[in-house]
Formats: sequence, C-alpha cells, structure tokens
Amino acid sequence: MTPTSNTTRPTSKSHDDSSDRFEESNGVHMNGGANTHGDSGFFTAEGEETTTSEEQDNHSSSTAISYLKLGVTIVGILTGFILCFVVPTAMNDNRQINQTLAIAIWMATLWLTEIIPLVVTALLPLVLFPLFGILDSSDVALQYMNNTIWLLIAGFLLALTLERWACHRRISLKLLTWCGARPPLLLLGMMAATFFLSMFVSNTATTLMMVPNAISVCTILQESSSSQSAKQSTTKQPEDPFAHALLLGIAYAANVGGMSSLIGTAPNLVFHRQLELLFPGAPELTFAHWTAFGLPTGLVLFAIIWIYLCVRYLSWRHDDNETEPIDPTLFQQTYVALGAWTREQITVCTLFVTLCLLWIFRSDIDLGEHVHIPGWANLFPDPSYISDATTGMMIVLVLFVCPARSCHLDISSSNNEGNDTIKDADDDGEDEEVGSTTNTSSHGHGEEEDERLLTNEHDNKNELNDTTLLNWETANKMPYDVVFLLGGGFALAKAFVDSGLSEYLGEQLATLRLEVVGLVFLMITMIIWLTELTSNTSTSNIMIPIAASMAVATQTSPYTFMIPATMACSCAFVLPIATPPNMVVFSTGRLPMAEMNKAGVFLNVIGSALLLGATYTIIPAVMGVAAEEFPEWAQQ
Repeated sequence: MTPTSNTTRPTSKSHDDSSDRFEESNGVHMNGGANTHGDSGFFTAEGEETTTSEEQDNHSSSTAISYLKLGVTIVGILTGFILCFVVPTAMNDNRQINQTLAIAIWMATLWLTEIIPLVVTALLPLVLFPLFGILDSSDVALQYMNNTIWLLIAGFLLALTLERWACHRRISLKLLTWCGARPPLLLLGMMAATFFLSMFVSNTATTLMMVPNAISVCTILQESSSSQSAKQSTTKQPEDPFAHALLLGIAYAANVGGMSSLIGTAPNLVFHRQLELLFPGAPELTFAHWTAFGLPTGLVLFAIIWIYLCVRYLSWRHDDNETEPIDPTLFQQTYVALGAWTREQITVCTLFVTLCLLWIFRSDIDLGEHVHIPGWANLFPDPSYISDATTGMMIVLVLFVCPARSCHLDISSSNNEGNDTIKDADDDGEDEEVGSTTNTSSHGHGEEEDERLLTNEHDNKNELNDTTLLNWETANKMPYDVVFLLGGGFALAKAFVDSGLSEYLGEQLATLRLEVVGLVFLMITMIIWLTELTSNTSTSNIMIPIAASMAVATQTSPYTFMIPATMACSCAFVLPIATPPNMVVFSTGRLPMAEMNKAGVFLNVIGSALLLGATYTIIPAVMGVAAEEFPEWAQQ
C-alpha cells in the first residue's frame, strides 16, 4: 500500500522523495547510472564533458516540459471558466452541471500538470463546491474522513508496524530461501515476495525494500562472470539482462500485487467509496469480495509477466555465463543472520494473519447451494454496523496497547527511534553503543568487566516493556497527503451525483454506437495509457465516476465498467513516471528507459486484454451480477 514510514507518496510523479529515502536507508547510488556499484569514485575528463552535455540536454528538456505544463494549465483553467459562465446550461437550466464539470476540469488539469502539489488540488472542493452552491460545506468535509478513509488508515498503520519490527524483511527473505539458485527461479522468488508484500504494504515501500536484495544478487552474478566481463565493468557497465529482468519484475510485481487486494493500492479504495456514493443501494463490497476476483486476476498477470521476462531476458540453458547460478545458500545465510524470531515479531505477524482472516470471514460466504459459512459479524446485535474499517481499527488499537521491548527494534530500519540501540553512559556522560568491536572505555575498568556490565544492562533492558508494538511516533509517519487526496476525489464523486452531472454524462454516452464489450475495452486501454502520465489515484478519482455513467447509459452492471477501470490504474508498465515502483527501479541506474519502454508496451496490451476477460468471467461470478445485466440497485 500504497502506504508507510519509508514510503514515497504513491500519488506523486516526482521521484525525489523515493530516491532520497532509498539512498538513506540502503546506501544505493541512484544517480542515473554513475557509480552504481560504488567501485569507482571518479570520472575521467571525457566523462565530465559527457555528463555536462547530458545535464544541458536534461535542462532544456525540463524547461520545455515546464512550458508545456503551464500551457496546458492555462487552457484547462480557461475552459473551466467558459463552461462555468459562458456556455448555456446543459440540462433543465441546471447551472450546477456546468459548474461541477468546470471544477472537475480544473482539478483534472492540475492533477495532470502538477503545477501545484496534488494534495493542494485535492483541497479545492472544500472551497469551490460550497461557494458555487453545489454541496454543503459539512457534506464536503465528511468525504475527507469516512469509512473508506479509516480502512486506508488501518492499512497504513499495520504496514508501519510490520516495517517497524522488520517483519517484512523476514517474510521476503524466507520466500527467497525457498527458491532455487537458477536465475528464472530467483526472479520468481523476488517477484513472489514483492507481490505478496505489496498486497498489504505500500507498493513503494515494498519496492524500496526489495531493490537492494536485487542489486546484491546482480553484483554476485557479475563477480562470478568471466574475467573479460569483469574487466569491462571497470570501464563501462555492460548490459545485464538478468538485472533488467529482476528490476522490471520487482516493479511490475509491486504494481500487480497492489491491484490484488482491496487495501493494496489507493485506486481500489477509491472505487470502494465511490460505489457507495454513486449507487447507495449496491451490496457492500468486502475485502473477501475483492480478493476473490482481484487475487486470481493478479496471479494470472503475475505469471504472464514472469514468463515474458524469462523469455525476453533470461536463458534457460545451464551453460550461459550471463545467467550463471549463484550460491544457493546466500539468502539462507542472510535469513539466519537476522537471528531468532522475537516475541514482538511473532505477535505482529499473528495479529496480521488474524486481521486478514477477520476481513475474509466477516460477512457470510456462499460457496454453492449446500455450502454456507456464516460471518463472525452475526455474533453482534447488528452486523451491518460492522465494516472492514471497524475490524482494521480494532487490530490497530491492539497494536497501540500491546507491550513490547524497544531493544528488539530493527536499528537498520528508517523507522528507528532514539532508543533503537542500547547505549551505556560513562562517567563523562558520553555514550557507548553496545556491540562495538572495540572497547573505548578509559575509566579503569578491565575489558572483561566492561563487557559483563554491558551484557547485564542488555539483559535488563530485554526484560523491560518500555514501548508498544505501535507508538504514536511511528504512526505519525503515515502519509496524510494520500488521505486528503482520496477525500478530494470522494468529494468530486459526490458532486457528480448531487449536481446531476453523472446523469447528464450517462445520457450523452448513450448516444455512442458501440457494443458494451467495445466500450469496456476502449475505456480500459485509455485509462492504462492515461495512468502512464498521471497519478493512478488522480486517474481513478476522475475516471471511475465516468465509468459509472457509462454503465447507466448502456444499462449494464456498474461492476462491468467500474472494476476494470479501477484495476487498469495499476497496469501502467511503460514509463518510469507511471508508478512509484517504476521510478524506484529506474533510479538505480541499472535499467535503461528503453528496456522499460519495450517491455511495458507489450504488458500494457496484455493487461488490457486480461482485464477485459476478467470483466466477463470471474468478476460476474464473484459479484453475482452478469456482465451485461442491469441490476435493480443501479436503476434507482
């Protein structure tokens, strides 16, 4: 989830935050390819000239893009003003339709160009909708803190707790120890660990965690290659097909993993809330519902990506030096170096599994005519009062009050606190970190006595529950801008309904002479390529209400348009700016943009076809509404 302490804001197209944090936490050079191995700390004069030339070209390109963004922004703002004050009313003298459409154009333009921060644009509904008389101020404010927002917050806080106690590192390394030493299997292991973690943890944070492991594997492979290849690497980094496959696999698996879970990425939660706003009579969409169709769809796309990367970049032959197997005990040794599981890690993982089970079995599950599993919510007076957000916050409150020992915190994590390392104050008031390889004490203690004193203090600290599994210092690292960004989208969706704009768009779309399947495929393709240039959260905020209008216009199930539109927001594979995981792997300097472009175009097309297939197969089967059926709750 997107959503965490070392998490780049998943809605921004800028990679500065993710790059800086990646450098701080992992020590990986991310300077566009220079010194990516850390083995050459200088450039030749020729290299300096090349770098200067590249910087000038980048500056010119950046300036041109800035002017283009400014021009698009001016056109968008002027178009909104014309719609608002010049163009005749759209329907029944209802000026609010024009005004809502104008505000939507303003917000879409600002989200596209990012002239101002995305979160600032998301706050515009708080001012504009009340001023234009479209929505009451209280109604707008409620959209920024609703049931779906609290579900998102619960997911954020759970992810922060997993990272605080290094549970995510243990999970990923354990998965990698189960893989073989052949490059295709290593690629599968890296992608599988990324896919699983990104279902519950921010896809950006997951990518930031997995990339150092990938670079370590690539370095080992390069060191085991021929002496000629090693000689070439000192002057010019050779093309490394395995590195390309590994980095692309991690980025793509993070995107697809987020798509597979309701809390995995922001667009899924946008759909969850907008379905409630646009179709109040629709049955509740639970975590189990989304997982039932999202996980199989994600796994199929995951398998396609893995096979494609293996065929494109990896040799399946044993005698290929470029894909020589590495030491099969590498990840096992790294995992063992983490030490035994601590009480805190066991507790956090137990609560994590408990939450997943509570989400899945909250509501009744029907597996056929003779198999009915009642939900645990039936044990309470009114099951309809209990939502996935209720369950999530219940576990979060347990995390806040469950005692823990700060000495078991992961000191290498970016979440470390002031008490992450145990220190001993000497008579001069100076601190000595326990575990130092040398004894720096100068106060007459013998070496053995100092070690004994420090060990006793370490043991005493181990017995102290001086913190909790989740404290407010950690919780306060939650990306609040994502919350506001979602709230702005929810407010825009409510205005679409209350102003009559959704009804008007539906009537206009009804004039299109295309079959439903053609409209769905066109919409999926358009959203995938639009997401290459814009934030996927912004795209979902804009396109999901339009998808709902298309469903009403064609008298088709809203699921047929809204669900594939949501999932399409996570299927942008071509450009580094498309998603934060794409940007993170590109910023390592080991992946040329051309490689991402070539691989991504094919996967974008495959993604479009796969989502269309899911729209007419697994989604209707799970939701209980045929693809081209117009349910009663959608007609109200």
